[in-house]
Amino acid sequence: MILTIDQWSLGYEQILRDCRTSTPIGTVLLLVSPATDSLCAAKIITHMLRSDEIPYTLTQCYNYHQLDYQLEHLEESIKSVICLNCGGGRSLLDKIPEDSKVFILDSHRP
Repeated sequence: MILTIDQWSLGYEQILRDCRTSTPIGTVLLLVSPATDSLCAAKIITHMLRSDEIPYTLTQCYNYHQLDYQLEHLEESIKSVICLNCGGGRSLLDKIPEDSKVFILDSHRP
């Protein structure tokens, strides 16, 4: 599903809901490309997650090999994955575990 700018809050609300309703509380994995805009977005999102008391893990993602590895080896506590400027160039459906959701925010896409 593609969310328009006015629907982004729905995606964040879904992340909060998924993490808060799991026992123990779910974790968010942030996969971040090493671009300046990605790092700035990661700073904003991590601040939001800390404010909402949602645990997260932040990992740099340089290429699709790393992205595939991270998605294939998700810990059970990871309920949501946020990809910042990575993952938008191809389908990841076969890599996503059934009980996790992946949100891709990619400014490199047209």
